Amino acid sequence: MADPLRVLAWPAGDPSDLNPYVRRMYGAFRAPAASITAFRPLMRRIPAADIFHIHWPEGIFEGSGSNNPAIVAAKAARVLNAARGIRRSGGKLVVTAHNVTPHRDLTGWRHRVWHAYHARLLGQIDHLIGLSAASLEHYRAAHPAIAAVAGTIIPHPHYREDYPAIPRAEARAAWAIPDGIWVLGMIGSLRPSKNLVEAAEAFLAIRRPDEMLLIAGDAGDDDIAAQLAGVAARSDGTIRVVTGPLDDARFASAIAACDACLMNQISTLNSGTALVTLSLDRPLLAPAVGTLPSLAAEIAGGWVTLFDPPLAPPALRANIDMLRTSPPGGRPDLEPLDPMRLSEAMLAQFKKVASG
Repeated sequence: MADPLRVLAWPAGDPSDLNPYVRRMYGAFRAPAASITAFRPLMRRIPAADIFHIHWPEGIFEGSGSNNPAIVAAKAARVLNAARGIRRSGGKLVVTAHNVTPHRDLTGWRHRVWHAYHARLLGQIDHLIGLSAASLEHYRAAHPAIAAVAGTIIPHPHYREDYPAIPRAEARAAWAIPDGIWVLGMIGSLRPSKNLVEAAEAFLAIRRPDEMLLIAGDAGDDDIAAQLAGVAARSDGTIRVVTGPLDDARFASAIAACDACLMNQISTLNSGTALVTLSLDRPLLAPAVGTLPSLAAEIAGGWVTLFDPPLAPPALRANIDMLRTSPPGGRPDLEPLDPMRLSEAMLAQFKKVASG
């Protein structure tokens, strides 16, 4: 029997602590085929590995010491040393191209640490995982140093096992939404990159009395929260802004309370929220960027409607009218995005990379 593929993964660890994407994508990485060891930047000893798999290099800014420049710099050095040591021993560095730049706005010392660290990390990558051909192309274009690095397309899995269907009536009761209201949702963390204020202003310009825009999520940016509150104050109750952390149950409940969900993040490559929306059988209105055109082509039946950014009020009105008069029926067919099938594809690719 062949030895199991040894994967050092960041993040990895207790499944209960991982986001659903990471948990599902390692579903096939089990004995005897593979073993997974969780990488932590400050771990004392770096274990031997055939593959060092990094999802989000910006993880150096998370966890213990994230506000301490010396500790963050030490984390960056440890990531680079781990990659160098594993490659020197015959292993390979694989990075999943989740986003072109970190979601967090990096300024000051964080900006300096990131650019020095990331440039050196790019120089060590042996293989890229892209969630669509377009997202991989954008990632390479943004980072010319890896333009020639080989890549594999493995789409984002669905989340039906993680977010079971919630009855609409139950979800609406939890969010105190009256009967007879058609609800468009923007659910998730309230980051500037999501262009929430632009979307709220567009909705304000075209909304009808029996429609609501529900914006809910953790407001890490006080300025964004204040601007959204200002737009909501002019909406006669048709825009509701609910700020605060959303655990998995409340996140799913908010999406289930909506008739459709809107994304307005034009800089994104990939979106877990888009897959949760479809997994909860809600149609998605989104910009034609990153993996979203591929998702629209993959999932038939009108479940993904694309618009050309920037979001214009007339286009928003037309798309809402279409979703109201011709909503998709049944459930979206997410079989092509089955998590175990995609995990098995990633495991097979890792074995090829390790033996190459």
